[in-house]
Amino acid sequence: MAWRLGDRVEQASYGAGTIIELTDQHVVVHFDTYGRRKFAAHLAVLTASQRPEPRAPSRPNSIAPGPRATVTRTSTDPGYENSNRQTVVRLAETHGHGRGPRVYVMRCMRCGTHYGANVSDIDSRACPACMDGPPGVTF
Repeated sequence: MAWRLGDRVEQASYGAGTIIELTDQHVVVHFDTYGRRKFAAHLAVLTASQRPEPRAPSRPNSIAPGPRATVTRTSTDPGYENSNRQTVVRLAETHGHGRGPRVYVMRCMRCGTHYGANVSDIDSRACPACMDGPPGVTF
């Protein structure tokens, strides 16, 4: 199957997750319970998932991957979702405006639009396509 960024998939050992990076050589999936895992593209055994993405926890920067551990997420971690349902997909290979800001690829969880955002904008970003947010940064 031809996978795309944002597709929901399942893997036998890790369960359900979302594809956050995809090249000819590898696929990176952010699993709901186990976090980010990278697979060789030609070896990855993934199937389409019917499970919806989990809703953000009550504390927006924390996830609980298991019964005993808590992992704190920063706004630049792939899979981070802000209050407008805009999710960080990956770090882009270009820099933003000014001297050195990093650009991150964002995905709107409402309409699926991918766009670039400066690191300082991630937490408050709104989708340029469906929420009248500012235009995305070129990446």
